[in-house]
Amino acid sequence: MKRKRFALLIGIASAVILMMPVGYYCFFTFVRNEHFYRGFPTSYWERAIKRWDPRASRAPSSVPYLDSLLTYLGLFGEPAILEVKPSKAALPVLVDLILSDDADVRAQAIGSLARSYELFLFCDDGNAKRYSNQVALVCRQGLLSIPGWDTYYLFLVDPSGRLLDKLSCSIESRLTCSWYFGVFSAKFSTERETDVGDIVIRYVPEKGKRLLGRWEHEIRRNGRVYTFDLNQSSPPGITSAGWKEKGLCRIAVRDGRFEVLWPPLRDFKEVSP
Repeated sequence: MKRKRFALLIGIASAVILMMPVGYYCFFTFVRNEHFYRGFPTSYWERAIKRWDPRASRAPSSVPYLDSLLTYLGLFGEPAILEVKPSKAALPVLVDLILSDDADVRAQAIGSLARSYELFLFCDDGNAKRYSNQVALVCRQGLLSIPGWDTYYLFLVDPSGRLLDKLSCSIESRLTCSWYFGVFSAKFSTERETDVGDIVIRYVPEKGKRLLGRWEHEIRRNGRVYTFDLNQSSPPGITSAGWKEKGLCRIAVRDGRFEVLWPPLRDFKEVSP
C-alpha cells in the first residue's frame, strides 16, 4: 500500500515538473504567436540551439532509452529542429528561428531550412528579412569545388514554411577562391533603395585586378538558366560597366514572388533548359 502511494506521489510530482515548462512556454506562445514542434514552441527550440555545442561530447547514459528521450526533447545532442531533412511540422518553427536576434540561432536555422528546399548539405553567409506576411531567405552554398560554381540561393516562404518562389545566382568559383579572390555578396537593400530592388547580388574583383577573358555568371529562374558574360554585351545593351554599377542581379519581393529587376530577363533570348 505504501509503495502504491509513493509511486502515486512520484507520478504527480513528475507531472507537475513536466507541466511547469509547458505552462511557461504556452504563455509566451500566446503573446508572441509562436509555432510548435514536438509539443514545444519556438522559444524552447531557440534555447535548445543556444545550449547545444557541436564540439562537445557526452558519454551515453546507462539508463535505457534516456538518451533517445533527451534527444527528442532537445536536451541532448543536436536539437531535433535542426535535422538534416526537416519535416513539414518543423518548417514553421524554423521560419520563426531565422528571424531570431541571436546570430548563431539564425545561422543554424537558415542552414536547416535551406536544406528543405534545395539539395545541398552545407550553406553559409545566410540572412533573412520579413516582408509583410512572407519571409525572404538568402544563403550561400558551402563546400565549393574548383572549377565549379559559387552560388547564392534565394527562397521566399510564408509563415508556415511553404515555399512561394525561389531563384539562384552563380558565378564561377575561380572568381572567389582561386584566380581573383573577389567578393561575392548578396545583401538586403535599405529602405532608401527599395525602388531599385529589395535584394542586390554583387561581385567585386580583387582590388587592383581586372577581369580578363570570358567569365560567366548564371541566373536560374522558373526552370530556366540565363547565362551572362561579365566582360561582354550579353544580351545586347548590357556592358561590363552595367554589371559593375548595378550588380549581377537585383530582385524585388512582390506579392508572393521574386521579380528580377536587373538584368532584363524578358529581353534575353538565349535561354537553356
